[in-house]
Amino acid sequence: PVYLYTDDLVALDPARHINNGQPSYHAMMIARAASKPGDHVVDVGAGVGYYTAIFAHLVGPKGKVTAIEFDEALAQRASTNCRPWPHVTVVRGNGAAAMFDAADVIYVNAGATHPADRWLDGLKDGGRLIGIEAHRENQIRRNFPGEKLAGMTPITSRGLEPIVRTRPMTPRSPPHRQRLHRGMRPP
Repeated sequence: PVYLYTDDLVALDPARHINNGQPSYHAMMIARAASKPGDHVVDVGAGVGYYTAIFAHLVGPKGKVTAIEFDEALAQRASTNCRPWPHVTVVRGNGAAAMFDAADVIYVNAGATHPADRWLDGLKDGGRLIGIEAHRENQIRRNFPGEKLAGMTPITSRGLEPIVRTRPMTPRSPPHRQRLHRGMRPP
């Protein structure tokens, strides 16, 4: 237990190189998400629910957290770990396609090359999209052998810098215009 308070990666599935992510980096990005009591946060790539639990504390019992995890075993662990927070729902599914109510914050800690349409369309006006991690296609294929990754666009030859975008307070436009308006274009 003494090591839980250090800034170290914790292996969730060492064989597939899946870990909790660098805690200091997540702390900075969670702060940039600016979640507040009553918000709805969607945690894409929730893993075992460690950062989901942090969001649950930040939004409080009047808020809502939807955790989405692709891996069945990790989703089960997240569900078990998040039982103390009744305002947390864990969904096993593809984070680029899973359905969720409109969100104040969408926190993406999963392989992606660009923001998925579902994330952009799922933000409330003034909502924040925080993108954390990108993987190379071969790592995604290695971690999920034989899985069809429909709706996921693995990264090919370049990395993804952290994305922090705020949806402007404007009337809704067609989804393709929203992306162009926000300056978010697939590579």
